[in-house]
Amino acid sequence: MNRLLVVMSLILICSNSAASDDFSDRESRAKKLERSPAGLEYLMGFMQHVDSETTKIMSDCFSSGEIGTTDTFTIIADIQGDGSITNVAVRPATDQTKCYAGKFGNVKAPILPSRFQSGGFPIVIQASQTYKGAP
Repeated sequence: MNRLLVVMSLILICSNSAASDDFSDRESRAKKLERSPAGLEYLMGFMQHVDSETTKIMSDCFSSGEIGTTDTFTIIADIQGDGSITNVAVRPATDQTKCYAGKFGNVKAPILPSRFQSGGFPIVIQASQTYKGAP
């Protein structure tokens, strides 16, 4: 599976998800649970923890493209109890999103709270990147 996660326009969900689930089912299940108070609390810490690293990955992977074009994509992944990121999937899969996926799979998330330790912590992220050219 592709590895990807981006911290932009982020939707966070608490639910168990199996790697064999298809993308749409995982996304639908995650979106239904996105308003969990415990999930939102973890999300705030997650965003702060990974922000600088994911910003660098975004810059590395989306450094070229036609100025003014925008890539919009959705990422689904599971955060394991130890903070490792697994079962990462992205749609659509482009050279840029696959680059991001490969690098984001190596990002370390905060350790999960005890209530999520056994089942992991699935997240859905919807992101957009507009090419602006060199500064």
